[in-house]
Amino acid sequence: MTLSIALEIAALRPDMLSFARQRSRNAVWVEDVVSEAMLAALEQAPTFSGRSQLKTWVIAILKHKMMDRWRKQDRESVSIDDVDEPLADLEWLDFQIPVSGPERAAMDLQFIAIFQKCLEQLSQVQQQAFLMRECLDLDAPQVCSQLGLSESNLWVLLHRARVRMRCELELHGIGPKAKRPDIASPGAPALVQ
Repeated sequence: MTLSIALEIAALRPDMLSFARQRSRNAVWVEDVVSEAMLAALEQAPTFSGRSQLKTWVIAILKHKMMDRWRKQDRESVSIDDVDEPLADLEWLDFQIPVSGPERAAMDLQFIAIFQKCLEQLSQVQQQAFLMRECLDLDAPQVCSQLGLSESNLWVLLHRARVRMRCELELHGIGPKAKRPDIASPGAPALVQ
């Protein structure tokens, strides 16, 4: 491994932290997974062929490390209250969230609890496919490979998972067609009074 590649990988740490923070609110978890990914990237640096940009390659390693940790947590059957899973990149949810402050913090905690309850309504394979595609931004071929699915089966699973999640979230008052206007729907009163 050359010193220049090691320095380039080290320079990517802020980007890796940003990527992981977008997917998890647990700062300790983020630091751990980024450190693991950096170590793996440094160990695998001699195998980097240059077919992609170094940043793309390192972020791919980070994604895989994140998935490994989530799978491990899932196998250990952690209580829903103990898990701080990523909830970023949910563009299909169409509602407004305050940018910062205590109201945002309260909404984040409430949203995490509701989101996790809704996620439990999906089958295990739907949960995995949904999280890999929507939260980790993995390509369809990567998700298919990891879950042993055909692409058409993946798209059906994702469609059903999104529809189910949307319905469940709306039943809990989140989204444009929310049934309970007291939680996070557009034009609704604030969560924290």
